[in-house]
Amino acid sequence: MEKIKSSNQTIHKIKNINAHPASKVNCKCGSWLKHWQNYGGGNRPVFCIVCNPDCLEKATVGAHVQKPNDDKWYIAPLCVLHAADSEAVLTIAPTWPLVEADTETTCEAKKQRTYL
Repeated sequence: MEKIKSSNQTIHKIKNINAHPASKVNCKCGSWLKHWQNYGGGNRPVFCIVCNPDCLEKATVGAHVQKPNDDKWYIAPLCVLHAADSEAVLTIAPTWPLVEADTETTCEAKKQRTYL
């Protein structure tokens, strides 16, 4: 993930790949936002993680994003406005975790372990 220093704070860049509506992979968590909460975000109040300038809107979408120079897909909590900005490069604060969108290593793996 590209890191940029800005007034004593490190910020990161992510690319919105806007795969959520067309994603062929269904998450067993019920929604991609719930997936993000289950695998890294926790139950804290969720606001859009875009900063510079800070977005103060509530996150309602678990958006599919990528880090620069990384082919993996991640989930990030975004507001409707930022989630709809397809292919946008967004600036986020490093305090918010990105969660892997690969269901085989997250919700599907958990479900498989439950039945073994």
